[in-house]
Amino acid sequence: MSGARNTGILQAKGEFVLFVDGDDELYLDAVDVLMQKAREYDADVVSGVKNVVGQNGSKSSPENGECEFYSNDEPLLLSLAGDKNTNSACAKLFKRAFIDEIFFEEGKNINEDGFFVFRCYEKKPRLVQYNAFVYQYNVRENSASRQSFSDKHLSILYFCERKKSIIEQSHPEYIAEAKNMEVRANIQMLDVLCSSNDRKYKSLQNKCIRIVKKYHKYHKPINYHHRRMEWVVILGLYPLYKLVFHMKYCKSKRTL
Repeated sequence: MSGARNTGILQAKGEFVLFVDGDDELYLDAVDVLMQKAREYDADVVSGVKNVVGQNGSKSSPENGECEFYSNDEPLLLSLAGDKNTNSACAKLFKRAFIDEIFFEEGKNINEDGFFVFRCYEKKPRLVQYNAFVYQYNVRENSASRQSFSDKHLSILYFCERKKSIIEQSHPEYIAEAKNMEVRANIQMLDVLCSSNDRKYKSLQNKCIRIVKKYHKYHKPINYHHRRMEWVVILGLYPLYKLVFHMKYCKSKRTL
């Protein structure tokens, strides 16, 4: 998918670029509305809301149609904080001239979107977050981000390290925010590791636990689950949590 998107960026001739995954849907007025907001605010990026739809219907929060404007380093800080609108390149309208020379990293299928947005937001865009549905994300059970743990999920930490390196080199004043991001990424990794009993990931699991314990004072949880996972790790309960999770949700029950 990254290769197709990069080809699209290179071939684009218009003023704006917008990404749509093949099995998702744009709202009928999405392009018109996003372009209107872009011109109204002279924005480099306009971010709408994805309506997440699964087998049981919509999972998204209600919309209110309000706009929030960000500039300078504010978009970058949103990305580091794990704002829900910064983890996907979809439901966004990008000014083509602004994303010049920013491309998706190919060969990675998880979190490549978030890194692309991070790189865009590092350039101090004029950002509008428009709190209205413009895009329907159709949840697929076989999507890369929803499958049981495999080496593909290592991209979570790979892109975390990429972001952290950029912050250390170019934005050292935001080291604390980067450590918050690092804790969040390692909690995400521990989450997906719950579905695997493969011993080859034991050292990775232990590394994630060490990082969460080391930097937890910087952590600003994005939801209740992350707060709970932080304390599960700090109290040394992760192996028990993983065992219970695996017994409840996973068919395979190999020895931990």
